[in-house]
Amino acid sequence: MRITPFLLIFCISAPLFAAPLPPALTQPAPEVIAAAKSTLATMKELERGPYSRIRWFCSDGTDHPPTPYPCAARGGGVQHAAYSADREHLARLGWPAGTVIAALTWEQFWDQENRHTRLRALPLERYLTAIDDGWVLRRARNYRGRVQIEDEERAGRQLLLRLLAQKDFVRENLFLIRELVRTLPHGQGGEDRTRTIRHLSQEIAEAVPAFTPLRVEIHTMPSAKSAERVRGWLQQNPKAPQKEREKGERLAQALDGLYGEEGRRDRLRLIAKKVEKSTPPITVLLQQEGSRPPLARIALLTEVIEQLGQHNLGSRTAQDLLRLDLLQELEAEIRTSALELLQQNLTRQELLQLAQQLLRGCRGVGLLSATEEEALAQPLSLLATDIGKTAEYATATRRLSLVASWSALTVRYHFAEPLSRYAAVEPKAQYFVDDLLRDSLLLPLAEVSKRLAADGAQVAGMSHRLFGKEVVGLLGINPGVASGTLRLLERTEEMVEKPLASDEIVVMSETVAELTPVAGILTLGEGNPLSHVQMLARNLGIPNSALSPALLPQLRDHAGKRVVLAVASDGRVVLEEVAEASSLSQQQANREGRQSRVEAPRPDLSVTQPLYLSQLNTALSGKVVGPKAANVGELHRIFPGRIAPAIALPFGIFAAHTEAPRLRLLRAFQRN
Repeated sequence: MRITPFLLIFCISAPLFAAPLPPALTQPAPEVIAAAKSTLATMKELERGPYSRIRWFCSDGTDHPPTPYPCAARGGGVQHAAYSADREHLARLGWPAGTVIAALTWEQFWDQENRHTRLRALPLERYLTAIDDGWVLRRARNYRGRVQIEDEERAGRQLLLRLLAQKDFVRENLFLIRELVRTLPHGQGGEDRTRTIRHLSQEIAEAVPAFTPLRVEIHTMPSAKSAERVRGWLQQNPKAPQKEREKGERLAQALDGLYGEEGRRDRLRLIAKKVEKSTPPITVLLQQEGSRPPLARIALLTEVIEQLGQHNLGSRTAQDLLRLDLLQELEAEIRTSALELLQQNLTRQELLQLAQQLLRGCRGVGLLSATEEEALAQPLSLLATDIGKTAEYATATRRLSLVASWSALTVRYHFAEPLSRYAAVEPKAQYFVDDLLRDSLLLPLAEVSKRLAADGAQVAGMSHRLFGKEVVGLLGINPGVASGTLRLLERTEEMVEKPLASDEIVVMSETVAELTPVAGILTLGEGNPLSHVQMLARNLGIPNSALSPALLPQLRDHAGKRVVLAVASDGRVVLEEVAEASSLSQQQANREGRQSRVEAPRPDLSVTQPLYLSQLNTALSGKVVGPKAANVGELHRIFPGRIAPAIALPFGIFAAHTEAPRLRLLRAFQRN
């Protein structure tokens, strides 16, 4: 008689958890969201935005009009804008806006009962302010006296120092801590230059579409030459609006400061000076960096990141804050150096070595766990000198593209609650994750991933099918299957002339910053997992592929016809007209129907004792216990102390438990 697999997992007791379970993540009612949207829209048009008036806030808890020194006899105080009633109401509902750091208490900031949602929301506020023309501060940015920068920096530093004193929280949330250090003013951190550069280039391109090619370069492969090209564009376009020309000058200066040789040399010299007394070994390493070739230099700087990162946090809070500021500078330098190196024609071995160093850096800044880095880097290290079997090489290089998805999950985990809330009222908030990833070491790593994946496919002899012919020059990025009308989009302006439809397979010759959901996407030459189109497609679950421009004439012959696009998880791509695809699918189904057999698993019923998590692993899946219990045991092994204590009842216990009823049922049938 067939045994139905059965599984029970018992959690021992709630107090054994390291922390209480967080509250359920729920969205407010639709009418509340609608009211919040309306209030936020109004704030953007108000001269005082989310504020009501300027007040003095004294240490004794009183507040006073802005008269000279009313807090002198009350223990001191600070002067800043008071929140409006609407802003206070929105904050209570879960949408803080226009936060004054000097008015933020530790209790409000820490908010432990709600999984620290308040501190997680601050980077979202800062992001919306940066990319949405000030957001709720659109007209209030020049509201005189709304904040005093000295008070903001003092308050921000105090909050960060107290946060860094929470050692367990710091160890488990390095990426979040790093982002908060970038967010809160504290008197020693630098401007977030990479985000400023991307947003300036985006704003110019939106106002003047002719700037789009430069915007693409700056968002994907910026370099020291980018500033020169921006200045050249300004000279060639004297009729561009004055506002955009001013942004162009600021953009060129920012590019010089971040990617120019002098600016980078000054930053590293400053880093070495700051850590000279507290961490002499790091100073020694940084003194060696200038004499090393590019790849070895990146490896050295990555080693410094590891020493500045989570392994050395938790000693002294002031030094920890300094280390985190320096971590940001080093990450920017490695990103810039790697992008410069990628301008060269690197060998396969050099690409593999660069990938390993960038993976190591991603772990050092908290984007990847040690286990994730090992899972991606170990296969590459084995191939660094010999690619071995071509199938193994293709698999390892293709697997590298997972780093973008895994890192995105890291960001979404840390910012889950504010992302859910803010995206409900501000659509631009949904691009926060992409923005953070592009502002990290993932930018060059994604380019390395693209090149290695293409090389792996070529070495393995991977071919694709394009309208009945075996071809090369395609690379699957986001797997899936879709059908629709094939449309060639030669210019982005065509999207305005005729909006994209949800039943179209679109061939795009240019990358775009916004994308209406379509059925499928093929982009010319855009194989980078962090390019705008690929990230948008991944977010929307759209199958998409990179396409060599040499294949464009074949696509033109089928424009306007109904096609099927299939992108496999191994990178293979099939594009066929619907009639041909249906015929091929039927032939394949017939072959599989004749040849395939499904073997039913045979459970091992000999184990009749409950199993602890320490006794479970994936090898027992479907044999002794079900896949869920086996995977939970595997997680317990990988993340010791992070999984609630539990036991699993194996199939043998269930079989023994049901033996007597089955025998009674069998005897009943025999009597009849």
